[in-house]
Parts: sequence; structure tokens; C-alpha cells
Amino acid sequence: MSDFWIGLNKFEIPGNWSWTDYSPLDFKDWAPSEPSNLSLNCASMNLDKENWHAIDCNLPKPYICGAEKTVYDTTISPTFFPSQFNCSGNYFYFASTHSCYGINHNLESNWSAAEINCVNQSGHLASFHTYEEANFLSCKITVFI
Repeated sequence: MSDFWIGLNKFEIPGNWSWTDYSPLDFKDWAPSEPSNLSLNCASMNLDKENWHAIDCNLPKPYICGAEKTVYDTTISPTFFPSQFNCSGNYFYFASTHSCYGINHNLESNWSAAEINCVNQSGHLASFHTYEEANFLSCKITVFI
């Protein structure tokens, strides 16, 4: 298991890569010469290289859900937050973006089913906006495999 579904796709804005949560595509971490096939509409994150690949949306893969933390008390110093502050279940808290991420490593789904599962958990397939964010998740995933 070396790659996971992420929320990058060409369905939201046909022909253009965008995130399922409609956040800006302000960070790109494509593997060299990717995206190479114009007919592929979904992306996965490779754990070994921490980069993205355009792949067939129908392949079964584990996936990463992301959700914004709904309550954030700005009067408390973030240094006192536990690592899963206000994140439900098996979600991990990433302080820089105040987001929660869930890693579904035992359940493989095609891209659309993975997105539906994330939406049912009040999120979307994960979006990344910095190298630090992608690295954080890569490190968390590595613990499970």
C-alpha cells in the first residue's frame, strides 16, 4: 500500500485539476512528468516519494479524508492543544491549518466512493496546501502500514 486517494480531481472544474472542498490549488506536488495522461481524472499521493500521480478513478485504494475543525477557541494558546484537539474518531489534528485528517487504510474504495465516505463523515477527500501538510499526513500514514 504505497498510495492513497486525495481530493485532487478534474470533476469539479472539467478539464482542470481542483480540490473536492473547492479550496484553491495553491500548492502542487506532482511527480516528475505528471499529470501525464489527459484522460485520467483523479489523483493519489505516493507515500514513498510524497508526491501526486494522476490515475484511473476506478482503482480501489485507501484514502485520506480532511475536514475543518468546526470549533476553534482563539483565546487558548495552540501549544496546549492535544494532537487530536477537537477531531472526532481516528482523525488527526494539524495545527497550521486547524484541520482534521482521517486515514482510511483498511478500506479500499474507488475515488468516487471514497469521496462519498468522506462527505458522510462531514469532510472531503484531503486537500493539501503546503509541503508541511503533505509531509504531516505522510508521516501519520506510515505509522499504520
